[in-house]
Amino acid sequence: MPPEGSSVTGSFFERSDTTYFVDVRRCTPRLTLQGGRPMHVVIWLLIGSAVGGIAHFVGRGPRYPLVGALSVGMLGSVLSGWIFWRLGILTPDREPPSAVVAVGGALVAIGAVRLLLRASEHLSTNTALHSSSPTTLEAHVARLGTLERRILSKFLQRQPIACDCSVEFDRQLSFSDRIADRVAAFGGSWSFIGLSSSLLIAWMVYNSKTPGSFDPYPFLLLNLALNCIGALQAPVIMMSQNRLAARDRFHARNDYEVNLKSEMEIMALHSKLDELRDQEWKRALELHDRQLAALDRIERLLGNRVSKE
Repeated sequence: MPPEGSSVTGSFFERSDTTYFVDVRRCTPRLTLQGGRPMHVVIWLLIGSAVGGIAHFVGRGPRYPLVGALSVGMLGSVLSGWIFWRLGILTPDREPPSAVVAVGGALVAIGAVRLLLRASEHLSTNTALHSSSPTTLEAHVARLGTLERRILSKFLQRQPIACDCSVEFDRQLSFSDRIADRVAAFGGSWSFIGLSSSLLIAWMVYNSKTPGSFDPYPFLLLNLALNCIGALQAPVIMMSQNRLAARDRFHARNDYEVNLKSEMEIMALHSKLDELRDQEWKRALELHDRQLAALDRIERLLGNRVSKE
């Protein structure tokens, strides 16, 4: 039956545990639970927030706050679902297509926002570059990134940029990161293999030989414990692997900084050598001109003396 106090005309259909009502007076089909609470809108919001959160942490390109990503994802999913309801493509008995439409709408909305952010950043960069003369030093510095500016600052201040990457990276690790690394290191050692093998053998022998043991054959409690250990150990190992990848990126960035600064030092050295060569060349030309002038004076003096004699 329709909800009490409702004057909306429509059709009802029932499932095993829920009664649904489709509003046919309006052009927009609306799927509601008993009591008038919308169901698909809640599903769209959940799907949009999930897609927005995943896109925020996984996607590349311009980044904006997590709240913005969740809001954009929910807006895109709800808007796409509402459009498809208006077009009559989605019906109450098509729940999987509704979820697919919500995912597609959230992805489209997030992609559109990122394209707009990228276009705005590109436009602001071009505006900053065109606002100043391209021949000025400020314009060239404005084109550099944060890393290149740091290297340029070190170069101008004559400060070293090379460092012990392992020590610097270890200083940035938190207490939980150090624990995860030690757990992963112990879990991938022969000590762990020997200790776990000894415990398994002792567990199985004790529960097989002792009558009325707490975990008889087929050792269900042991299987549960091993599954729990594996479920907890796998994320810890993945965390350690992620930190190893971050360590490699830190080393690569430091290598890039050192190589770039070395290239700048070599170019500066070449410039100084070229300047010294030009100065020596100018001095040689000046000396040559003086020698020619002296020879001319000597020739004139000799000519005058010969003419007098």
